[in-house]
Amino acid sequence: MQLRYTRARSSASRGASLRGSKPSSIVDMEVRVLFFGVLKDVAGTLEDRVTLPEGARVGDLMTHFEERLPQLKRWRGSMALSVNREYAGLDVLLHSGDEVALLPPVSGGKREPGDLPIQGR
Repeated sequence: MQLRYTRARSSASRGASLRGSKPSSIVDMEVRVLFFGVLKDVAGTLEDRVTLPEGARVGDLMTHFEERLPQLKRWRGSMALSVNREYAGLDVLLHSGDEVALLPPVSGGKREPGDLPIQGR
């Protein structure tokens, strides 16, 4: 699956695009990709836009970024993914205009003496 990448550098997206020949019957769509926490540092940006063929899934998008950012593979087993602000798996079908977020693992804080107990525990 061929993806074209455009890095969003400002509100007016001006970036490089990965282009190649494709059959004229393939319809392209663009998705917005957000990086949070340490994944923002790995990607070197908070936001990217990727153009990909219709029928692409979250897994295709992840493969694209892992090829471009090999250090991202380290986080694959522990990061959460969302599409349009709902948790999503790698098999979720993407549509033009979707917003995909890559969320790093988070951990709870340390309970200190004197903290109030959490209900239900």
